[in-house]
Amino acid sequence: SPGHNGISHEMIKYGLSPKFIKILKLLYESIINYDVMPKNFNIGLVKLLVKDISKDCNDFNNLRPLTISESWAIILENILLDELNRTFDNKSNQFGFRQKSSCSHAFFTLKELALFNKRRKKSTHLGVIDASKAFDKVNRFNLWCKLINRAEPFILRTLINYYSVSKVVIVINLEVSNIFNITRGVKQGGPLSPFLFSVYIEELGTTLDESEIGITIGNFTINNILYADDIILIANDEFELNILLKITEEYGLKYEINFNQNKTNFMILFEYLRSCPSMPVIFQGLGLMGS
Repeated sequence: SPGHNGISHEMIKYGLSPKFIKILKLLYESIINYDVMPKNFNIGLVKLLVKDISKDCNDFNNLRPLTISESWAIILENILLDELNRTFDNKSNQFGFRQKSSCSHAFFTLKELALFNKRRKKSTHLGVIDASKAFDKVNRFNLWCKLINRAEPFILRTLINYYSVSKVVIVINLEVSNIFNITRGVKQGGPLSPFLFSVYIEELGTTLDESEIGITIGNFTINNILYADDIILIANDEFELNILLKITEEYGLKYEINFNQNKTNFMILFEYLRSCPSMPVIFQGLGLMGS
């Protein structure tokens, strides 16, 4: 779909010519090398998608904002994404938003951990957590701080300039809002946004790893699996799981990540192998129901 300016990707694709390519090259070189950002370069067209049609379609929590970016902006995001993928070293347990990684890899890891514990006659305790409206609530200043020592300076400057002129127009049915600035979050639907969010939440995986609790196989201890904005905490018992939940809760408070209590669950795999009495599992001050 075309963005706010009405120019679709197909118009650019089929309208390419040597002169047009030369102009585009000059545009993006100016943006990246000379910190020049056109005023209306980053205007997003926001459409609200209903998550569950069986629920109230007027409930804001049941709506997902999808940002349709200008074609020029998407080209820039892909340029930056290619550069970041080339230079960025991501060592977290994030299975989403990564090249050559998928949900099946995350499932395989979890399955093998649970079967390993089963062979040791131990249960596996899981905390499944969902970050609420994660992309929309990213604190950009905190994000830039996380990138400052890891991204090339010219890439970081371009990102900051790009998001400093981010604006949106909201479209509901045939009604169109005025253009207004946004100072928080990364775009839903932008090619660069998944990468940026994975950077934003990566430190959580590192902090959890440093706790050195979880399921140990050889020299590796695993206690978390991240897939996009979903988090699975993995522990041997409720005591360990409570520690991991506390670390996650504190990270959310520090970096302004809201976790959806209604979508947070606690479960035990191979519960019949339990060898110790149970204790309550607490997250954000409330007990989680086991399954």
